[in-house]
Amino acid sequence: AAHLVGHQPGPDYDVLRLADPLALSRPAGAVDLLGVPLASQAAQAVQATGFRRFTGRTLAPGDCLIAFADVAPGGAALLDVENQSTVYLRAAETR
Repeated sequence: AAHLVGHQPGPDYDVLRLADPLALSRPAGAVDLLGVPLASQAAQAVQATGFRRFTGRTLAPGDCLIAFADVAPGGAALLDVENQSTVYLRAAETR
């Protein structure tokens, strides 16, 4: 429904992006894992880093991780967004 297109897939994952800017809503059941808010005015460059170790989280087949950037409703902005995310996953322990 979001009209996402594939972009530079890797051997074990797919990278999806929007071809054009579009208002999206999060899927039902989505869970925020980490937020890194940034505030900027006009063409001021800003950047931030975030790190968090997650325990007690399990991805099931068909689940996905999504990194996104958004602008507050009614906000005017110049955006040149780069998102460099690294996620390390390990097999869930079965008991």
